[in-house]
Amino acid sequence: MFESKLDAMAREKVERTINAMLDAEADEIANAAGYERRTGRKAFRAGHYGRTLAAKAGKLSLKVPELKGALFGSAVIERCRRRESSVEEALMEMYLAGVGTRRVDDTGRLLWGGHVENAGVLVAIGVGTEGRREVITVDECVLSNF
Repeated sequence: MFESKLDAMAREKVERTINAMLDAEADEIANAAGYERRTGRKAFRAGHYGRTLAAKAGKLSLKVPELKGALFGSAVIERCRRRESSVEEALMEMYLAGVGTRRVDDTGRLLWGGHVENAGVLVAIGVGTEGRREVITVDECVLSNF
């Protein structure tokens, strides 16, 4: 119980920090804070949209700012990224270590909030100069009728 409470507190803190960073980026792009009236303003706030991101701390619920008059591009999280790079690396390492899909599924349920969805994954693997397999790239798509 103590661990789950501690995990929840860490996840909430990470969520708040990333959301604050996203708002700060929007302020910089707009050249004004939300509700601030300024003559040199480049864009206006148009609310937020919800987005989830799987991270070491768990599944994060983010509020990504929307802008009128400018495109919001974040340096904090890449566009269309759904998982933190460390999560992707862990999945690749499990695959390369020969972990079966059932074990990966069980591990995913433990690490990322019990939510698993069917997805198609294309993995490009090459053989390095030392004769070992290496993941070159991974791409995914969610399958609705799998």
